[in-house]
Amino acid sequence: MTEHAAAVDLVLIEAALRAEQERLTATQRDLRAQERIRNGAQDEQTALARDEADVAGEDEQRALDAALLVQCDRALVEVERALAEIAAGTYGRCVDCGQPINPARLEARPVVQRCLSCQRQQELPSARGRGR
Repeated sequence: MTEHAAAVDLVLIEAALRAEQERLTATQRDLRAQERIRNGAQDEQTALARDEADVAGEDEQRALDAALLVQCDRALVEVERALAEIAAGTYGRCVDCGQPINPARLEARPVVQRCLSCQRQQELPSARGRGR
């Protein structure tokens, strides 16, 4: 274990990541189950007249659930990447400069991939091709 890894409480971070992984997986499962139920109810109602407000409300809920599912999918990918890095012994290093990420930053947001300096650089408008 490197000196940097010792400064970061990997046991606590891994436990927090695993808890988040479970929460996100449960949320995904719930959203998918709600969609299946909603689709089944819609199939039963096709013969019945549904007013425009019902249809609009259902469409809005579907769009919201789809957006939430995309967010969950992305967050789960980040969590699983961080867990894989812990397992590989590479957790806590900036993907850009390779320097150790501040332990307080990792504890605050365990899925972070960049040190603060590189993150700031990444967020500059010119770094994203804007401002031209």
